[in-house]
Amino acid sequence: MSVNTPAYANQYFRSLLGMITFDPLPRGALSSWFDFKWTDKLPTMGSAARLGIEDRVFINILGFVFVLMLIFLLTRIIMLILPFLFDKVPGTETLYNVLSIKGSSRPLLIRFFIVLYMDLMVGGIVNTDNNYLLAVPSNWGPGGYLPFGDQLSVLVGYFFYFTALALPFIIVYLCQLKSRAPFMEKSKEVQFDAKYDVLYHEFRTSNSGPYHYYFVYVMRRFFFVMLCFWFSEP
Repeated sequence: MSVNTPAYANQYFRSLLGMITFDPLPRGALSSWFDFKWTDKLPTMGSAARLGIEDRVFINILGFVFVLMLIFLLTRIIMLILPFLFDKVPGTETLYNVLSIKGSSRPLLIRFFIVLYMDLMVGGIVNTDNNYLLAVPSNWGPGGYLPFGDQLSVLVGYFFYFTALALPFIIVYLCQLKSRAPFMEKSKEVQFDAKYDVLYHEFRTSNSGPYHYYFVYVMRRFFFVMLCFWFSEP
């Protein structure tokens, strides 16, 4: 299915695409950090070219978001180490309090997946071009044929791709659990809300329409990405 749009519409969408795909990191900046070789190839899908995607590197598609993920992971590792230094190094307890997240970190993770859902889906679909690398077991591991950057990009890409595919079902499951809150113990309901209320905060949990807002939100983006990739070719 192919649609020919007027010239002014093409120009508008081209400028709009430039805004929504903006990344503060220059193109290929992460390639200087990681050794991408087998994933640094043109995608086979024509739709990827229209999005400005020039390789199959999932990490490059995430861009600056991947840097933020590394910073978040680094802070979590530091927080695991700091408690052992409270009595030995002054100021470590203060640093721990600065880095700590009040309450559960699950609302932050849920927001991450919801806000970046389209990026994760697009990157995951492009990453499937690397399927042939999985067919050779000797590619993987510390002594594998693939460079570390390629292994990291492919594995991270598949992790987020399958997580994004499962996200709508996870949202429905959590909302279903919340709908049975009257049958929960009060303490368990408070703990549940502390972790997942980002999905239904300020929504009427007795009204199934607004209550499943984020499920509809994610599914619309899921179908949009699928239409763009699989039904945009002649």
